[in-house]
Amino acid sequence: MAKISISTAKRRIIFAVDETVREVFLEETKRIVRNTPVRTGVTRANWTVGLGRKSRKKANLKKKDPSGAATIEATEAKVRGKKVRPRMFFTNSVPWIRVLEFGKGVRPTFAIVRRIRAAHRQIVNKVARRVKKKAEAIR
Repeated sequence: MAKISISTAKRRIIFAVDETVREVFLEETKRIVRNTPVRTGVTRANWTVGLGRKSRKKANLKKKDPSGAATIEATEAKVRGKKVRPRMFFTNSVPWIRVLEFGKGVRPTFAIVRRIRAAHRQIVNKVARRVKKKAEAIR
């Protein structure tokens, strides 16, 4: 094992923590968008990021993104390269999002976010392995 200075170790640790948090957030948001059911694409298009506080954007019911690609791209653009915040939110303000998440009456539940929360530990471990390799390259 090679010896490294304390300042190099400090840079590696700070990089690894920030990058891991950012990458876990992005991976989970991608999965949430992909798990969102599509009828017209309005629900996928209305996922928004809030850095530091929840987004207060109203739902745009004319906006459509059936593939989810534009939503994922907008999320990455907002989060990449930014300082990691203590609170990062991913919200959807369409009126029917609670029905999709929890179901109602005879309507089935899609558990869009709950499925991702259940896989959180696996996502963190996967991302941490990737970030560890990047952090070891820092001199």
